[in-house]
Amino acid sequence: TTVGMDQDSTTGALEAAASAMLRYALPKGHPVLLEPMMRMEISVSDTHVGSVLSDLSSSRRAQIRGVEGSGQVNSAKQAIYGDVPLAAVLGYSTALRSLTSGEGTFSIEYSHHAPVAEEFAQFYQEQDSSGGETGGTTTDH
Repeated sequence: TTVGMDQDSTTGALEAAASAMLRYALPKGHPVLLEPMMRMEISVSDTHVGSVLSDLSSSRRAQIRGVEGSGQVNSAKQAIYGDVPLAAVLGYSTALRSLTSGEGTFSIEYSHHAPVAEEFAQFYQEQDSSGGETGGTTTDH
């Protein structure tokens, strides 16, 4: 398809044309909604490992990579490693304090982008069409 532009085209006309092209092309390209994933390390006492793992798996869509002892003599600390969507980490410090009676700590760093699960992609699309913020990134896949 050839696209041309008249020198006298207005900004509004160009925006309308670009919008129409996107509405036409996006469904044909099979877009995939991506979200930022964070690499997370959590340090908790042995007594709180179960509740923290349960919260990460059920409420935060985390992918647990492993659990290890601290390696220090006479330490009852465990390190939990996983990847978790950035959206699920917001407010996590409060939740972790509650789950561990204030003893748990965590650190996060950006890891990669990953496709959003279908049920969440539909939610984000509904938010976007109603004027809400999505936080995701769309790409052709």
